[in-house]
Amino acid sequence: MNELLVNPGQHSNMKKENRNKFIRHFKEDPKLKYWNLSEDIFENLPENANNFEIFILIITSYKNQIKPEASVILFKAERLIHLFDNLMEFVSFDETCFLSIIRDCRGVYASQKITIIPDSDKLMSRNPVQTAMNWKIHVNKALNMSQAGVLEVIRYEELILNTEEMFSRLLGKTGIPFFKDSGKKGDLFDRLPESHKIIHVNTLKEPIFTKTDSWKETLSLNEQCIIKIITGENLSVFNQSFSKQVCPIFTWPLLGYYFMEYLFHKVARKIKFIGMIVLIINVSVS
Repeated sequence: MNELLVNPGQHSNMKKENRNKFIRHFKEDPKLKYWNLSEDIFENLPENANNFEIFILIITSYKNQIKPEASVILFKAERLIHLFDNLMEFVSFDETCFLSIIRDCRGVYASQKITIIPDSDKLMSRNPVQTAMNWKIHVNKALNMSQAGVLEVIRYEELILNTEEMFSRLLGKTGIPFFKDSGKKGDLFDRLPESHKIIHVNTLKEPIFTKTDSWKETLSLNEQCIIKIITGENLSVFNQSFSKQVCPIFTWPLLGYYFMEYLFHKVARKIKFIGMIVLIINVSVS
């Protein structure tokens, strides 16, 4: 779905051949196939629709399929922060709001270093520099957009500790009230792929207050210091306190090692991408 928002104004030419490719993608993608979308939805896609119109039609159709009574659609995607500029001319702010929920970077890394990526045997991260750099980019973009008045920044810790207060504050933007004792539970967990359920089991539970600072027990002092050095002022912007402990002598050599590994993977991805382009060109020429 994110791919549709990379070039939202592009017309996908939904004739029969392209429409069939689209249907196959939704049937084969590890996540999207669990949406169980009816093929009738794709039959109704206008041939001349642009990608943003297709995106809206699909998520609206999905809403009508599973929750026809719903008046609000929540779409969560980390990459949206990088696609924001592309979407400006297509979004009506009378009908849409953007939220960025930002967690203490130390909590993010503490979670990533013990969480396996679904359908793989790889950890989400084993490099605090990589996590801190990605976090810093996201935060800077979110703060800039917040200052422009087009995005609301929410602290994860505040949402966990003061859930009702946060819902009340956002009610005017989201239209979603806080139902503490409704007695109802959502069915999102039931609609997740089996391989994803293991990392989302907490969706069935009440907010877990200890998750706001459990990183203190999970991360080494070296890891905490590395994240502090990389993120700098960004942590203090979110009232995240810096430890007054002096960083161990090995922090800087470790930071150098992790930073070189981070740069190596960035360069390797670019080389892989260039290699694919060269391969495609060679195949085409042949």
